[in-house]
Parts: sequence; C-alpha cells; structure tokens
Amino acid sequence: MSIHMQLTSAGQRLKAKIEAGDGTIPLDITRVVTASGTSPDPLNLTNVINQQQTATITGRTVTGIRTSITVLLTNWGNPSGTEPPLTAGYPLSQWGMFAMDPDVGEILYRISQFDSPNYMPAASEMGITLNPTWNIITGNASDVIVQIDPAGLATMQSIFNSVEVSDTETPASGVRTHYRFMQDVPNYIPVVP
Repeated sequence: MSIHMQLTSAGQRLKAKIEAGDGTIPLDITRVVTASGTSPDPLNLTNVINQQQTATITGRTVTGIRTSITVLLTNWGNPSGTEPPLTAGYPLSQWGMFAMDPDVGEILYRISQFDSPNYMPAASEMGITLNPTWNIITGNASDVIVQIDPAGLATMQSIFNSVEVSDTETPASGVRTHYRFMQDVPNYIPVVP
C-alpha cells in the first residue's frame, strides 16, 4: 500500500536541525495515527484532526540515507491489545506520523490527507487490515529510532492458525474467514464505499 506523506512545517524545521546537526541528531519516530478530519492547510497542523486509531509500527529498514517504516492497522485492535477493536467506522482521511524534536518535544512530522477518504469499517462490519510502508530520506540523521511492537511481527499464517473455528463458521462468522480470503488474494485491501 502506497501513501504519500508530506513534511509538515514542524517536520521541515526538524529535518533542518537534523541536517545542521551533521550526524549528531537522530530521527525518532514516536507513532503513526489515522484521523477522520481534514484541514485546508494540513502542512501547518500540529496534530491530526479527529484522531481515530494508532497503528502498530512493525518494521524499519535503513538503506543509506533512506529509511523504510512499515505499520499495521486493523479494525480488530492492535496485536499488543493496547487498542480495542473498532466499534464505529470512520472516513480515513488523514495519516499522521509523529517524531521527537529535541528542542520542543513530540511534533506532527509528516501528514497525508485525502480528498476522497476510504471508509474504515467497524470490526463488526468486516475485517480489514492495512500495511503501508513509507520511505523517508533521513539525510544526516545519526540514527532512525522507532518503537517496533514485537506483537506486530506475527505472520498472517500464525494469526490464521491461532483463530478458533466454530462448527458453524460462515463468511459472516468472523476473523478466520477474513484471513483465509486475505491469504488467497495478495495485497488484499478491502475498500467499502
């Protein structure tokens, strides 16, 4: 899944500090969230509008000055159990990535905003899993720090194998059917109008 994120004004200031630091300041990504609001000027926001969910950061790959960050977002709660299943759907109109600025604290570092948002359904409506990856040019950063949740590293097969199957399983009966379908269709991301 490809989602383009732009540097916010605060993100541009942090990037300038990192570049000026000549390899002494890390890029510390603290969290990635979704929201249902929009702004006429998203690059000057200090927070997303109407935050809905916090994604689980599942990976970081550094290749020279580029870092790839992957996350997992589901409507059935995050793998660590710190976020419950989604009880009400929402229009997913913003993704926000936060980072730690050494002088001011946590900032909204990058943001994506969609004029035509996708609908994130409640867990009771249907299962959905999003797994975007962002490539960030990190320049002179001394390191790229992310808090990877080990619970997010479960494979689709291990999750599929751990879900109990009832004697009356039907396509509407739950999670395992959703995972079976996801395994059969590579890169499956359901979109509900």
